[in-house]
Amino acid sequence: SVDYTSIGIRVGEGNHQLTFTGGTWWTHHKALDVTAKATNAIVVVSGCEMKSNGDNTINIAGGSQVAVSGCALVRNAANANPAPVKISGGGIVNVSGNSISANGMAVQIESTFKGAATICGNAIATSRTSGGIQNSAKNATVEMVGNAILNNQKFE
Repeated sequence: SVDYTSIGIRVGEGNHQLTFTGGTWWTHHKALDVTAKATNAIVVVSGCEMKSNGDNTINIAGGSQVAVSGCALVRNAANANPAPVKISGGGIVNVSGNSISANGMAVQIESTFKGAATICGNAIATSRTSGGIQNSAKNATVEMVGNAILNNQKFE
């Protein structure tokens, strides 16, 4: 567990194969940061509580395979940006079966993402009046299925 820290888990350059199961990751910036330099990393996160009050809770900019499932992802600080989950790079990305609480956009897929991603089966509560997932990727394969989105929520 971490609390009152800037970055919880940062995956950098190298052929990393990391699995995190359980734990509480409360950070000021990123609970999980898979950097663009982590081109060959395989990262699996499950059953974790991850929270950020100043930046994306999960930032996926690299990694050959990244899977986040069964987690509670929170980014509901007063500032509505950024989203709890940001995907801007990586090869294969799977974000499924999570509960996501966002004071703004919940999942943001950037135009720079060129891989394959599934955003499936998540339960999302957002302060937005409509939607909670933004997909700007043009040269990627992205499937978004079975996400339950509860809009217009107040977080204090």
